[in-house]
Amino acid sequence: MSATPIATIKSDKPSADPRHAPIRKFWFDDDDTPTRTLAEERRHRQERLAGAFRLFARNGFDQGLAGHITARDPECSDHFWLNPFGLHFGRLRVSDLLLVNRHGEIVVGAGPVNQAAFAIHAAIHEARPDVVAAAHTHSLYGKAWSTLGRTLAPLTQDSCAFYENHSLFGDFRGVVLDTVEGARIADALGAHKGVILKNHGILTAGPSVEAGCMVVHRAGQCVPRATARRSRGQSTTYRPRHRHAHTYAGRAPLRRAPRVREPLCGADRTRTGVARLMTIHKLRRFVGTIAALVDEAPRESELIEHGLEALRDLVREDDWLPDAYAVPSPERYQQYLLYADARQRFSVVSFVWGPGQQTPVHDHTVWGLIGVLRGAEYAQPYVRDAAGALHAHGAEVRLRRGDVEAVSPAIGDIHRVRNAYDDQVSISIHVYGANIGAVRRSTYPHDAPPKPFISGYSNDFLPNLWDLSKEPAAS
Repeated sequence: MSATPIATIKSDKPSADPRHAPIRKFWFDDDDTPTRTLAEERRHRQERLAGAFRLFARNGFDQGLAGHITARDPECSDHFWLNPFGLHFGRLRVSDLLLVNRHGEIVVGAGPVNQAAFAIHAAIHEARPDVVAAAHTHSLYGKAWSTLGRTLAPLTQDSCAFYENHSLFGDFRGVVLDTVEGARIADALGAHKGVILKNHGILTAGPSVEAGCMVVHRAGQCVPRATARRSRGQSTTYRPRHRHAHTYAGRAPLRRAPRVREPLCGADRTRTGVARLMTIHKLRRFVGTIAALVDEAPRESELIEHGLEALRDLVREDDWLPDAYAVPSPERYQQYLLYADARQRFSVVSFVWGPGQQTPVHDHTVWGLIGVLRGAEYAQPYVRDAAGALHAHGAEVRLRRGDVEAVSPAIGDIHRVRNAYDDQVSISIHVYGANIGAVRRSTYPHDAPPKPFISGYSNDFLPNLWDLSKEPAAS
């Protein structure tokens, strides 16, 4: 089968991200590799997808009709390629692959579509624009480990690759047959490279077919060791906590150090400190945008509208927040000051939520913008009735990675916020129309008068936004 002509692909809507620019390269690409056309990139992904299925079969990651791998089409970004239902992994060829749109309709190819594959992968590709490929297996050890309802501990050098970069989906409801269930799995995956589906198996995601499937292979190596130790009742000895991320971050390819690139996942722990310094210009640019908005002194509604646009752009990629301002505390959520205007007209903070942490019901007294950078959170709005009593207003609002919202005394200022997860950290970026750590505010205990408070900050030092010597000239 030759590369699929673009004229044969009939999209049900224009591509959200038409690629007229050259296809980006990854650190494992050779410097002299010619830029691929869209047709060549499509063929490249198809060949690696077919090869990945055969490798999965060789490694025992196939089981009857279970398991699936998908690859996003490089031009029609709301379409993806996958295997036809019922064809053995070891026999799959490029010509067998199906292209489906976001409705599950076959656009290229012939053969039945695995409904579970579509339900899960469609939600992941929609929620994670950075993901090119996603893979799900029912491997022997992966299923065994999933029954324990636990994430992988950093017991070995290889398993450190998953440190704080995978999650647990603990609400198993049987075979996934609708996109609502797929969306719940996508929520659980969050910004991570993998998720353990309790009583089900393992699912991974990556910026290329090779990367997404390599994560499955590495997990397949780590899980048997962890399962064996647990079955023998052996004690667990962890490496020192501060070395978990550095163990994997320090591993470089044999040929050369990786270039600065888009992160593998939102919370990519493989990025070095230097790489994050080279992307902190995103925060500096955001601060400049907010300062310009405040200088123009528009109406609050206009400031919020344009501020939300800037914040949405900032939280779209999780590759710039320095690690020091992303550290959770087991005791309570953390509020790290990232920037404060010299005249205290606005401030930018990172809120770091430990598993299960939440705020009391509280107000702000100034306008505020919230954007989720990592994980997810729930916000419950409150309003006063005619007698002045507070009541929850509507259902909790779930904010996923990349989502933004606003608060202010004019549109609703009182709410309670909590981490959406009981087993992972979530981080949101907040902007307030004052030095929020110095503003006198109130919490609202149930059946008690308001309690005044000043939040302060969790850090003593600010990130350095102004050292340009470590950044590319283009930034």
